[in-house]
Amino acid sequence: MRYLTRLLVVTALLGVYAAVAGAVDVPELVFPADNSYLTEKKVRVVGLVPEGTEQVVVQVEGGKSLDGEQIAVQKGGFTFRVKLSRGENILRVLDSSGQVTSERHLFYGKAGGDIPEPYHLYTLHGDQDLTANCEDCHMFRRRGAPTYTRLKPETSCSVQDCHDGFAQEKYLHGPIGVGSCTGCHNPHGSTEPKFVARAGQELCFSCHSNEGEMFTGETIHQPILDEDCLGCHDPHQSAVKFQLKSTSQEALCSECHGDDRSQHKYLHGPVGTGNCVACHNPHASNYASLLHADEKDLCFLCHKDREEEFSRTYVHEPIKEGCGICHEPHGSETRHQLKNTLDMKGLGQTAPCLSCHMELNPELSQVILTAKVPHKPVREGNCTACHTPHASNYAYQLKAPVRELCYACHLDMGDLVVESPFKHGPVESNDCTACHMVHGESHLKLLTNDFPEAFYTAYETEKYAICFDCHNDRVALDKWSKETQFRNGNRNLHFLHVNREKGRNCKACHEVHAGYQERHIREDIPFGNKGWSYPINYTVTENGGGCTVGCHRPLSYDREKAVKY
Repeated sequence: MRYLTRLLVVTALLGVYAAVAGAVDVPELVFPADNSYLTEKKVRVVGLVPEGTEQVVVQVEGGKSLDGEQIAVQKGGFTFRVKLSRGENILRVLDSSGQVTSERHLFYGKAGGDIPEPYHLYTLHGDQDLTANCEDCHMFRRRGAPTYTRLKPETSCSVQDCHDGFAQEKYLHGPIGVGSCTGCHNPHGSTEPKFVARAGQELCFSCHSNEGEMFTGETIHQPILDEDCLGCHDPHQSAVKFQLKSTSQEALCSECHGDDRSQHKYLHGPVGTGNCVACHNPHASNYASLLHADEKDLCFLCHKDREEEFSRTYVHEPIKEGCGICHEPHGSETRHQLKNTLDMKGLGQTAPCLSCHMELNPELSQVILTAKVPHKPVREGNCTACHTPHASNYAYQLKAPVRELCYACHLDMGDLVVESPFKHGPVESNDCTACHMVHGESHLKLLTNDFPEAFYTAYETEKYAICFDCHNDRVALDKWSKETQFRNGNRNLHFLHVNREKGRNCKACHEVHAGYQERHIREDIPFGNKGWSYPINYTVTENGGGCTVGCHRPLSYDREKAVKY
């Protein structure tokens, strides 16, 4: 029924426009539209006549003509007033031979009343005298047949007594910009509110025909489904681009969607600038949430510099599902709009990372949260100091090979390792994690096991657990032993150094990372608490070696033939 009514309306209006546009062959009524339901008791009727006609006869069935039956013609047209009776009224015009050449069916009823078939509500524009003098608005030729399709240049709807205040904003609808109100409105009357020429989207599509494709998709914005273009756009003017009905694009979206998306410490760039349409199509889309593309591809429309990352060898698992697994697309209380389900103030990136890793790796997560000695980046909540959050060519999404990554912060150690000819086995194999826990530990220097912090300490095997994870744990247990290469005959020189009143720890003589002397012997031994040190000069022989050091006289040892002291 709705479609049929619209069809009748459009057909009637097109008939009016056709009649007005060119000369007519017989006297013809053109206004109001046929089958109009009117709520005004008095109405002015307009008609056109062929050239040369000076008078027409009108008949009114139901009501009566207030200007009589003989109506004079002026400039190709005629007009008369009718007082309608309640119910159906039929208006006819006759030619000079008495033949009926045109008629209109009008139904007069109360506002809000039931409209019988085939009538449709028709609202007259303004005062009844509006159409009394066609020359007030229309331009006529000086010679030849008159035309009613042109308006005088000075004709304007935006006059002080009527529709003032138009064309005052920065962004104007095209017809308003050129002063063409009749592009959308019928100046005499219409079956639609506000005297628009067509209903709903049909009016917009009469000009914006190419944009019709924008309104199709698997996901359609609710105002579009409601055929409510004017829910978002002002049809005349606005201070906002695209004649949006608000103080800004963001404010308009917030009227329906709320403003909570922008109430965060860290905002996505488009949200921060109020540019919702950077990611969302305001009309329709083939993607969820009216996005311009699938979530996996949408982010790359702006973040092209990140695209290469995702082709690397080791890809963070959430990346395969979409950026929204880790990032809030609008805003977050965490930097980079990271999602965070944990209340861990002061832990920075650690909290959003643990939101997933608490379940995936609970043991490691507990180390991160409770480590007595945390790794500095972990303590500062800076997971990305070592890991790339997206993808990497190195295992665990590390930013670089382990040794390079560690030396990026531990610069002095890096220089020492590069320059030193003798490297500890784990260092030589690029495996810092053989001795250090990279997230946190309860041991000194993030060591994976016990090692004494004191330089002088009574010897106990358990104190050096980290060394004996790899080395023979019997090297310092017996005074006489062949369990160690550091012996004079069978006399265990490791036992001699550590089992004494001021027993030294392993670091007293050995470099734990790299050094310039064989057996990782240090070049100097720290002494006291004032920064002093004793030099060590160590030599290697076929069956032993020798040591010249500041803490005792030069001594040597031989595993086959013991040196006598």
